[in-house]
Formats: sequence, structure tokens, C-alpha cells
Amino acid sequence: MSRSRKSILVLAAIMTTLTLAACGGGSEGGEEGGDDEGVSSAPLTPDAPEAGQGDGAQVLPPIMVDEVSTEASLPMTNTLVFNLTNPGAWSFAAEPGDLLEFTPGGDQGTYTSNPSARPLKPGVAQVTASDGTQKIVFTITVTQ
Repeated sequence: MSRSRKSILVLAAIMTTLTLAACGGGSEGGEEGGDDEGVSSAPLTPDAPEAGQGDGAQVLPPIMVDEVSTEASLPMTNTLVFNLTNPGAWSFAAEPGDLLEFTPGGDQGTYTSNPSARPLKPGVAQVTASDGTQKIVFTITVTQ
């Protein structure tokens, strides 16, 4: 066999090994076959942190209220969402007025958002929501 042919075969073997290694080929732990069951995939962005990594901050789901559930306890680290019909029609007033900051809901162009409130300091607020035809009073307790 000629020297150039041996070089090509060696190079082909190396490339095949590297390709299989990069694709996760081969059988690890005695597994055989072509299914991907139990194989974790790499993140789409190489620098994205995996779940459980980072600064330890945890994103919590918002606290939800609606026409039926009108009382809520709202930690300072969370957000209150008003799940109301026709979300853009509602206006809000709170007593006392310095505990919550309101964000209106409605058409955002490509989606419709619900109105929400962000806590400013601990306390108990009576929030009156009105859409022009009905009023709903919410009792919101902002906690540390």
C-alpha cells in the first residue's frame, strides 16, 4: 500500500472517531442501539447556564387574583396579576396608595397582557378595580 493511501486511511479513521465522539456515537455504559432514550442534549447556546446554576435567584410564578379570588398575600419579591375579562378595560385605585405600583393590561401589539401590580412596601391595601360597568375590591397583603 502506498504511503499516501495509508495517510488517507489514517486521516479518515481519525475524522470518523472525532465525528462519532462529537455526535455522542459509540456505546457508553453498555448501551447499544440507535435510540436517544436517557441521553441529555446540550443547550442550544453553549454559554447558557444549566438549570440550578447561576446566582441562586429563583423565578417564581406571579400571584394571581380574579373576580372570585379577591384576596392575596404578595411577597415583596413577586408580582400580582389580575386575571380579568377584557384586561385593557380595567383601572385600579389602592388605599393606601403607596403600597403597589400598577401596570395596565391590554393589547401590546403581538399579545394581550393582564394588568399587574408590583409591591413597593409591606402593608395591607384595598384595591378597587373598575372596568366602567363593574367594580371589584381586592384585599392585598404585601409581605416581606
